[in-house]
Amino acid sequence: MRKILLFLILFLAIAIAFLNQIAFEKFLYWRFWWFDIMMHFLGGLCISLAVLWFYFYSGFFKSEFFDKKNKTNILFISVEVVLIIGCGWEIFEFFVGSIGDLPDTIKDLIMDSVGAILAAEFFLFNFYKKSDRISLTEIEN
Repeated sequence: MRKILLFLILFLAIAIAFLNQIAFEKFLYWRFWWFDIMMHFLGGLCISLAVLWFYFYSGFFKSEFFDKKNKTNILFISVEVVLIIGCGWEIFEFFVGSIGDLPDTIKDLIMDSVGAILAAEFFLFNFYKKSDRISLTEIEN
């Protein structure tokens, strides 16, 4: 199962790179208002799946910072790392002069987070231990 997830992450990363290249060549970010939204969603999805794979399957986290059995931690790890990277990306855009206004930045971070939440749900449903499988909507506080 870990190899399937790794191939999915690789496929998403290649698809994002391909779409980004085509978007710059064909000015798709400026032609279609929704293209940036889609790219941020896919970026959040890919980064979140990569972080979850790295945390659960890489073997680097023998002494766990988070309890791996706690489903809330999966969501927390997923969203927090994506928000940190997304904020870094928005800062990069500011320095290269391609940042939009504040509503655009907020929309970008929201779409990054939506991708991360979907990745956490997908991870829980498909790759978490089948005996421990649970949906994020079923988490009790």
